[in-house]
Amino acid sequence: MILLYLGEESKNECLGFLQTLFDGNIKEKRKIEVLEKDYGIKMNEELRKEIREMCNLDEYVANRGREEGLKKGKAEGLAQGIEKTTLEFSKFIQNMMNSHHFTAEEVFDMMQIPEEKRKKYRQYLKDPS
Repeated sequence: MILLYLGEESKNECLGFLQTLFDGNIKEKRKIEVLEKDYGIKMNEELRKEIREMCNLDEYVANRGREEGLKKGKAEGLAQGIEKTTLEFSKFIQNMMNSHHFTAEEVFDMMQIPEEKRKKYRQYLKDPS
């Protein structure tokens, strides 16, 4: 395995070539111009296509990273929203219990809360039944 750091401009022709080739900030047209002028590479349609695909790959990877970040952010936001709603609803149930002297089970029954959701609400209640 060979690891190359291409972050700083290099005087070495080989490294400079690789920097130009892999720099995601250089647009396709400019990249082709530099490769032809500075490195004497004769561009044919096949090479242009390869560079175009490579430039698009950079955009693809960046877009994919953004999409995954958005999905993760939405999932985390949704989970936080559900948690907050559950907490707020549990406070309402607790108020019903305190104000009207109902048990948690009586409130659950009155509100027709399904059994699978009752466990989560019980975790938040001060006086679970």
